[in-house]
Amino acid sequence: MEKFFNVAGPCNPVKHYMLPATERLPDVMRLIRQEQYFAIHAARQSGKTTLLQGLVRDINASGECVEEIHDCDYSSPITAEDLATAKETIIRRDPIHLFYLFDMMKHPRIEPFFRDAISGKALNSETDVEAFNFFKALGLFCKDGTKCFFSNPIYAASWERRSGR
Repeated sequence: MEKFFNVAGPCNPVKHYMLPATERLPDVMRLIRQEQYFAIHAARQSGKTTLLQGLVRDINASGECVEEIHDCDYSSPITAEDLATAKETIIRRDPIHLFYLFDMMKHPRIEPFFRDAISGKALNSETDVEAFNFFKALGLFCKDGTKCFFSNPIYAASWERRSGR
């Protein structure tokens, strides 16, 4: 079969002219190897699904494997139930980066800030400026005036389950 330019639906490299997925988005492999979340947002018919299918093919061909790729179609409204389901899925998976973040909270210099933050107390950055800056840079918490709170509801729910609260 002679190759042609596809303008409808996902492309197939055997049938269609196309660039390899990793050439179109060169930094995506770094994100995948670091187990980062990322979104691909672009206009209709611009190659999002083809890109994801190409990434799966490339990764699986390299001997690594792809656990899961979500291709979302937003033609219907996203409900509160959809968001709750997505949140629960992420929490149940217990992402490895949360394990390391919470493990860092046990460090003797960081633990006092973490303890105060989860109890809603004001943080005293003057006791250990370097440790406080490190704690802040981790991004687990936000500050509203003097009160601290988890910066993401998934962090809060994950911590509650992890700590048995």
